[in-house]
Amino acid sequence: RYLNQQLPVRLAFLPVRPDFAWQAPEPVNEIDRLVFAQLKSLQMNPSPLSDDSMFLRRAHLDAIGVLPTADEARAFVSDPSPGKRAKLIDDLLSRPEFAEHWAQKWSDVLRNEEKVLDAKGVDIFYGWIRDWIAAGRPMDEFARQLVTGQGSTYENPPANFYRANRDPLTRGETAARLFLGVRLQCARCHNHPYDVWTQDDYYNWAAVFGRIDYQILANQRRDRLDKHEFNGEQVVLLKDAGEVENPRTGADAEPKFLGGYSPALHPIEDRLTPLGAWLATPHNDLFVKSQVNFIWYHLLGRGLVEPIDDFRVTNPPSNPALLDALCREYADGFHLKALVRTIMNSRTYQLSSTPNETN
Repeated sequence: RYLNQQLPVRLAFLPVRPDFAWQAPEPVNEIDRLVFAQLKSLQMNPSPLSDDSMFLRRAHLDAIGVLPTADEARAFVSDPSPGKRAKLIDDLLSRPEFAEHWAQKWSDVLRNEEKVLDAKGVDIFYGWIRDWIAAGRPMDEFARQLVTGQGSTYENPPANFYRANRDPLTRGETAARLFLGVRLQCARCHNHPYDVWTQDDYYNWAAVFGRIDYQILANQRRDRLDKHEFNGEQVVLLKDAGEVENPRTGADAEPKFLGGYSPALHPIEDRLTPLGAWLATPHNDLFVKSQVNFIWYHLLGRGLVEPIDDFRVTNPPSNPALLDALCREYADGFHLKALVRTIMNSRTYQLSSTPNETN
């Protein structure tokens, strides 16, 4: 590092294994080719394929969050057909539990909880997420709906994204973490020591969210001392004035998207619509990579970038070529089920978790 510049240099320690002999299942797709090539260069043999019972349990829990029944397990293990794993994956992805399970994952990170949304709001927001996934609608549009959501939190469920994030700094940090995989918190007080973001970047980004306001139509909260507890309908709206102050300069921050791009905004113009158009597109590398990494993490237990919301130059992916390949597939339509199907059909996903002497 030098001042605000960083350059990653990748080094790998290879133990001496003079008798190493490469052994791996036959690759079935690009995931396997890229993973096995890296493991071979590191002199690490992958574990063998999982047996049918292990795979069945894993696939059920990862895809739909439900264990197989005893009858399902017996039928699958006794089935001699060679394509039964691919068929099982297709069957699981077509079940209603798939959308329910993945809606729960998104509900967790979107803070869809009764404390901030109330019981009715939780049901409405969760139902919208579930129905979106069940219909197979593209996930880039899902993200745009969330960051541009306005109106009644009961009538327009995506507006609940901002109901749970009550101030510009929280909104900026949350949007960066969820949709770009970027942790900006360090830049609130000083330039980020391990990333490119400056304090000015932080407040300019927060200024994009500075004019969001709320009309509280009803609030029957139980705890009158807790300003974060609400119970009742709210309206998310945009006000015509109000800026975020940059504490370093004492002046109003200039609304800018992360990376320095500044939209041409009229003083009273909506800032969220151009935000959505810039954020959730195939051309926004951080958006595509962070969303792919989110899916990979939930299927493999660890992100290609780990932690999954910490994309930065000084924290490179464990397999850059694999991440790029998955991004190319996902950016062609942003179909959740399609990427889940590709990953689950790979030998990489289906390997046993039992280690061997090299891994």
